[in-house]
Amino acid sequence: MTTGTFQVAASADDARESSGTVTLTSGQGNTQGANVWLGFRWPSVTVGNAATINSATFRPRIVSTSNDTPNGATVGLEDVDNAAAFTTGTNNLSGRSRPDTVAWSGSNIGAGSHDIDVTAQVQRNVNRAGWVSGNAMVCLVRGVSGTDLTLVFYDGTPADAAELIIDYTEVGGRAARVVMSGVLMVSAGGAMGQQISL
Repeated sequence: MTTGTFQVAASADDARESSGTVTLTSGQGNTQGANVWLGFRWPSVTVGNAATINSATFRPRIVSTSNDTPNGATVGLEDVDNAAAFTTGTNNLSGRSRPDTVAWSGSNIGAGSHDIDVTAQVQRNVNRAGWVSGNAMVCLVRGVSGTDLTLVFYDGTPADAAELIIDYTEVGGRAARVVMSGVLMVSAGGAMGQQISL
């Protein structure tokens, strides 16, 4: 199996939309009610077409206990081969296809990292005929009545920007683990292959 951790790494890869108006440069994103959307984009998700998704987690970080109530906010990945970059165009977040979502439940859940299971949605995307390794994925969070959430954006604290964590197995059982130190360990058929310094 492979574990890939993808983190928002650019100012324009997280965004907030309120009543159709999109903002790309902000240190944090707050959603209160159903007219506010938050978007997160990972431009190079290195998971192969039709890979088996063992688990996939969307991991945002809540700024503080002052705004830490999801209360059923909906979380969903855009259903597309290769998610386009965010723009300031009207309804650039809410106008994207998000056919199935999961509810982020709870109130006063605390600051810091929180995990939302998006396994089924990532599997749906990599099963698309047009998906190839290195394409982009987008996750969209929409508030509902009673939602009061403030999440860390890249412009606020880059090291705490939202993550997409995917544990997967490539077609044919080949597995590789990418280590952030710059060393790639490759194994095939259960045997450890060559260690390559990147």
